[in-house]
Amino acid sequence: MARQRVTVLMLLLVAAPLWASASRAESVPEAMSTSAPASTPGSIQLGCLSETGSGGLCADGVALDGATALALSPDGENAYVASRRSGAIAVFDRDADTGLMSQKPLPSGCVGMATDGCSEGWMPGVNGVVVSPDGAHVYATAHTAGEPAFVDVGTVYILERDPGTGELTPVGCVRGGGTGCGASARIRAVSGVAISPDGTSVYVASSGSGYSAIEVLDRNAATGGLSSHVGPTGCIDDGSVAGCTNAVGVNRPLDVAVAPDGNNVYVASQGKHAVAVFDRSADGGLTQKPGAAACVSDDGSEGACTDGRAMSGASALAVAPDGATVYVMSDFSDAVAVFARALGPGPSLGALTQRPGTAGCLSEDGAGGCADGAGLEGDAGFGAAVSSSGSNVYAVSRADNAFVLLARSQGSGDLAQPPAPFGCYSDGGSHPECTSGIGLDSAGAVAAAPVGSATDSVYVVSRDALAGFLVDVPLAVDGSIGGTVTEDGSGRPIEGARVVVHSTSFAPLRFASTDQQGDYVVDGLAPGDYRLVILAPPDHESEWYDDAGIASADLVSVTAGGLAVAEVALAPTRPTGSISGKVTNQSGGTPLEGALGVLLAANGTEVDSVVTDPSGNYLFSDLEPGGYRLIFLAPDGRYEFFDNSPVFGTSTVVNVTDHGEVADAAL
Repeated sequence: MARQRVTVLMLLLVAAPLWASASRAESVPEAMSTSAPASTPGSIQLGCLSETGSGGLCADGVALDGATALALSPDGENAYVASRRSGAIAVFDRDADTGLMSQKPLPSGCVGMATDGCSEGWMPGVNGVVVSPDGAHVYATAHTAGEPAFVDVGTVYILERDPGTGELTPVGCVRGGGTGCGASARIRAVSGVAISPDGTSVYVASSGSGYSAIEVLDRNAATGGLSSHVGPTGCIDDGSVAGCTNAVGVNRPLDVAVAPDGNNVYVASQGKHAVAVFDRSADGGLTQKPGAAACVSDDGSEGACTDGRAMSGASALAVAPDGATVYVMSDFSDAVAVFARALGPGPSLGALTQRPGTAGCLSEDGAGGCADGAGLEGDAGFGAAVSSSGSNVYAVSRADNAFVLLARSQGSGDLAQPPAPFGCYSDGGSHPECTSGIGLDSAGAVAAAPVGSATDSVYVVSRDALAGFLVDVPLAVDGSIGGTVTEDGSGRPIEGARVVVHSTSFAPLRFASTDQQGDYVVDGLAPGDYRLVILAPPDHESEWYDDAGIASADLVSVTAGGLAVAEVALAPTRPTGSISGKVTNQSGGTPLEGALGVLLAANGTEVDSVVTDPSGNYLFSDLEPGGYRLIFLAPDGRYEFFDNSPVFGTSTVVNVTDHGEVADAAL
C-alpha cells in the first residue's frame, strides 16, 4: 500500500472509533485498540467486532456467534452477517469513504432473538445470506433438523430492506421438510445460495444425507416473495430427489454462483470433486451443458466430466466481474483452481477450460503441480470473492484461520500471491507464512467493496467475528528474472557475472551476481517488460540478452509473482597480444617520425598498418596469437623487413602470445 494512504489510514484509526459495536442497554459502544494494526506492504487490517470482544482484541458485537456468511448491499452502505449459533442476521453500517464498519444500535443491529436485544425474527441454523441486486430484500438460508428426528429442514427467510437505513424486517419464508412457511418441498439441508444479476431467480443448494439438489426459486421483485420454478428446469439433482432433473457432477453441492451476464450457473460439488455447468434460460430455469462440458471434476468422473486438477472437495466458487474466469476452492486439494470461461456467443457460452500448467491452480506449498501458495489449507471449508475491479481475488480458509490475498491478471485471470508473509493474514500468526491478524479464527466467508478507485475494503467472517481490511487495487505482486550464466560451448558455469535489469528505455533498475553454479535471481520487479545486460568477468565477453547488442536486445516479460527465466551463454574472451617498438634513423639513432609500419601474417597477408609518432613509436594491439612479420618504410623510401632484412623470406618472425612483444627497427 502506498505510504501516503497508510498514513491517512493511521490518522483515521487514531481519530475515530474503528469498529463500533451495537450498544446493549447496559453497555457503551466499544472501539478496538488501534495502536498497532497489522499490515503488509499492500494491505492493513482495520480491526474486528466479535461476539465476546475476543479478550479485548476486537470490539464487542452482538449476534455474531457462529458467524458463517456475509453479504454487502449493492449501494455499499450495509453489511449483513449470518450467524448460525445466534440464529440471527447482524446488521452493520459501512462508511463507503473509509471502509469502517459499525453495528447498528439495537434492536436494529440484528434480526434474531429478542433476548439478545435483536428485533424479533429468530432464524435457527442460519448459514447463508444474499442481497437482491435492487437492494430491496435480503434472503437468509438456514439448515435445521426437524420432526421426525433427523429429517433435514431447509428454509429461506425473506427480509425486507429499508433502502435508506439498511434495516431489515422479516416478511416471510419458504421451507422444505417442515412446516410454518410457504411450501417448497425440495429445499432441505441448505448449503449455498445465490441470486441472479437481474434479481428474478434465487438458487439454493441443498446437501444432506441422501439428498443433493439445486432448487430454482422465482422472485417477485415487488414483494420479495419466492416460489418454486415450475417444470424440469426448476430443480436439478443427482438422482436422489423425486421430481428433479438428474445431472452429472452434482453430489453434495456446497456452493452455487451465477455468471455476471446471467447466462450460466455453476455448482461446486464436494461429493463429486467437481464444478457442474448449467445454461440459464430467460425465465431462470437451468439446463446442464451436454457432453463433457457438463462438468469439470478432479478425475473426469469416468468420462462424464472433463478432467480437471486441484478439484478434490470442491466447496466454493467465485466468478470474476468480467465473466471471463471462474475460481473453484477445493477443500481436499487445499487449492484454488482457475478456469477460463467461454464468453460466446453460441452454445459454448459459459463452458470452462482450466488454465494450463501452474496457472491452472494455486495450492498450499505448490502441491499437485500448482503454483505455490500459503494459507490455503481447506479441510474445514473455504470462501472466495473477486474485487469489483477484477484486479484482486480474496479467499479464506477455516483450517488455516486465514485471509488470503491474490493478484489477478486482467487478461488471463491467472493468480499470483505476494511473497510470504505478505500474501495472507492468519489468526494470531498461526500460519508461519502469513502476517498475524485478529478475528480470523475459522475464517469462513469473505466479501469486498471499493473505497475510492485504488483500494478495496475486504470483510471476513469467522467463528464469532467480523474482521476488516484495506487492500491496494491492484495488489502489486513483484516478479523476478532468473537463470544460469554459462560459458558458450563448454557449458561451464560462470561465477561473478553481473546481470543488470534495465527498463525498456535502458534505465538500470536492479542487478544480481551469479553464484558458483552460475545461478542468479533478480527480485522485486513489477510486472512488465525488461532488458538485460550481462557484465562478464575479465575472461568472458559481456553482452545484452540474448547474445545481442544494445540495439537488438530481447525483451524479458515479468508477470505478477512469476519467475521469468533468462538463460545466458557468454563467449570466452579470446587471448590477444601486441607488437610495439621504436623506429629510428640508422645514422645518428634519432627517432623517425611518419615511418609506415606494415604488419603481415606469416603467409604475407597484410593484417594492419600504423605510422610512427614524433618519438618514432608504433603499436599493433589486439592481435590473435601467432607468428607475424614486419616491414618499415621511411618517408624518403628507405625500408627493411624486421629484423634488418631486405626481403620477406629472410625476415624475422615475431611470435605473439597473450602479452606484448617488442620489435625495434633502424632505417
